[in-house]
Amino acid sequence: EIAGDKDVADAVAELWAYRPAEQHYRLSVDDAQRILNGLLELRKLNGRGDIDEMLSVFAKWYPLEVLDFVLERARRETQGSGGDEPVARYEAVPYHGFHGVWSALQAAAEYPQIVRRMLQALADENRTAPVPWRRTTMDVVQRIMTWDQEMERALREWMQDDRCSEMVLVESLFSEMPSAFVIQHRNFVIDLLGWAARCGEDARQKLERALHQSTHRTIRERSVGQPNAMDVFLRDEGRAIAEELRQRGVNFDGVAAFYEEVVLNAERSLAGEKHRDEHERDLRGQLGWDDDD
Repeated sequence: EIAGDKDVADAVAELWAYRPAEQHYRLSVDDAQRILNGLLELRKLNGRGDIDEMLSVFAKWYPLEVLDFVLERARRETQGSGGDEPVARYEAVPYHGFHGVWSALQAAAEYPQIVRRMLQALADENRTAPVPWRRTTMDVVQRIMTWDQEMERALREWMQDDRCSEMVLVESLFSEMPSAFVIQHRNFVIDLLGWAARCGEDARQKLERALHQSTHRTIRERSVGQPNAMDVFLRDEGRAIAEELRQRGVNFDGVAAFYEEVVLNAERSLAGEKHRDEHERDLRGQLGWDDDD
């Protein structure tokens, strides 16, 4: 029994992590559940990857039980033992993440059910939990799951049913997407904005803010004098999408305006970069420094 004992948990995990796959004997669901329950009592999991490897094996056998384990750790990190603030000492996800776990869940035959169960659990949490808990839950989950076609299919089902009550969750999800998401998944984003508009002006504005926020998530790395590649990508591709939407007619004017705002934000960022470069060159000139200094 692990029973919250870190040394026992590490020993059990190490046994699984370094054993060849053909030597993995299949535990019963009850035995696997006992190990998972014991791990729930640990406030912090080791960061070596052993536990992720062990859970990846369990996920191949009992994916729904492993999903419930991950969700319960997220709840414990966010809810703590009272008050509105999370208990910092409980860390749901180890430092290296649960990437192996999510990959194993994606490979499971139950994966469509897993995605919908995950989204529904998050939606329920967003309806009932205080705001600090909701934010931390989203942060935990986004360290685990990755966007894929099954997630898109599940959310399109919500769109078809006009489940406007889930819009708070949708806003949280898409504010944390990679900067290029609005371009790379343009057809989905167009439909997503259409759904938000059907849910009302407030829902549309909040979703647009969340999506604009996502465009700023990627760290902007560049050389002095060179424009940032992501800003150039957002400007050029966003402009092309906006022009195409305008040509489709008045029904797409609202979505076209969103992409025009993406372009405007990218142009502002590029202008700011140019201004900073010019200021730095002027300052170096005043100090008598060469460009190589």
